Amino acid sequence: MTERPSIQFPGIEGVSFYLKSQDPFYPDCAVLKPTGARCNINCAYCFYLPKKKIYPGSDFSMSLATLEEFTKQFLALQKNEATLVFQGGEPLMRDSSFYEKAMDYQFRYNKNHVKINNAVQTNGTLITDAWCEFFKKNKILVGVSLDGPQSLHDHFRKDAAGKGTFDRVVHGIRLLQKHKVDYNILSTIHAGNAGKPLECYRFFRDTLGAEYLQFIPVVNRNNEMLYQVGTEVRPESVPPLAYGRFLVTIFNDWVKRDVGKIFVQIFDTTLANSMNVQGGLCTHAETCGRGIAVEHNGDIYQCDHYVEPSRLLGNINKGDLFSMTNGERQRTFGAGKRDSLPRQCLVCEHYAVCHGECPKNRTRTTDEAGKTLNYLCEGLKLFFSRTRPAMEVMAKLLREEKPPALIMEMIRQGRFSL
Repeated sequence: MTERPSIQFPGIEGVSFYLKSQDPFYPDCAVLKPTGARCNINCAYCFYLPKKKIYPGSDFSMSLATLEEFTKQFLALQKNEATLVFQGGEPLMRDSSFYEKAMDYQFRYNKNHVKINNAVQTNGTLITDAWCEFFKKNKILVGVSLDGPQSLHDHFRKDAAGKGTFDRVVHGIRLLQKHKVDYNILSTIHAGNAGKPLECYRFFRDTLGAEYLQFIPVVNRNNEMLYQVGTEVRPESVPPLAYGRFLVTIFNDWVKRDVGKIFVQIFDTTLANSMNVQGGLCTHAETCGRGIAVEHNGDIYQCDHYVEPSRLLGNINKGDLFSMTNGERQRTFGAGKRDSLPRQCLVCEHYAVCHGECPKNRTRTTDEAGKTLNYLCEGLKLFFSRTRPAMEVMAKLLREEKPPALIMEMIRQGRFSL
């Protein structure tokens, strides 16, 4: 649907990268935590801030030695293209000299001359003109977290003093626009904004002028550390059907007027998957395991959503990245996304576009021992079933080497109806 690179959608919930058929198995995407779980705001639904308790007494500051060692080992594994996403906590709490060194290390250790995509996922409150100049100079894509208009955004995204952060985030976005920095919006869908899909979408499109959007469901397990265990979810989690209705409502508005103008990650991914082409969301890929998380102290975890002791692979300062990520443990983790699905998923008519979504959201027990169903299943089925006819039309247009945006004219002429 777009010729923009897949990295146009970085972020905490859906790092965009293509899962290639590779042997040996190695990570081509890494989420680095320069400030660990340290952040300047206190979002009520954040699944990562509780992870501070894993590192008591830490200053949550990645050393340059750790950054260099990881960059050297990571790039030595790459063959074609690699993605590095700097995330937090809040990564802009480190000054730009840290990221200058990151660029230097990438230049120094890119012996295989691969394409390197750099992105920063930020809450947007610390963006300045100087940061924008740095992003522009180094071609760093910026993902900004924003949950909709002010009342919806500030519902959960407050600072430590309990004040909303909306005005500061929008100011940061305006600076990115002023400096013509590539950016996208990451909007979490939760209990506070799930009932306002058009208010969110039209705010991003009409008020902000954003062109690249992610809509990410909040599903938090109900335990102190928000580890991926247990079957109950916390109250901030988006209700399953509300999530599906949210996406369908936006899709119906988008497909009438915005195809080829506004790019919504899950729409792009669903269209790609419907054509048997690997889409850009790891959550809707058949397997996973090639996107790792790198903690501030060099600890390597299987995934950013699994920063918990049982998922620790090792430490970059004490071991070999290839051995950590190419072993049976990480391969099993990646294949487990498919292999742990219950039969009702595998025979579902939407399996090819869904693939069971993310394992972290599989909270519902089934009759099959050890196999769980996705908490969002009802909403995902609603979304895939309601959008399938339009997806099939756009897929047909693409196969005929025609732009999928032609569907808008078909709708206007009455040749296709939603």
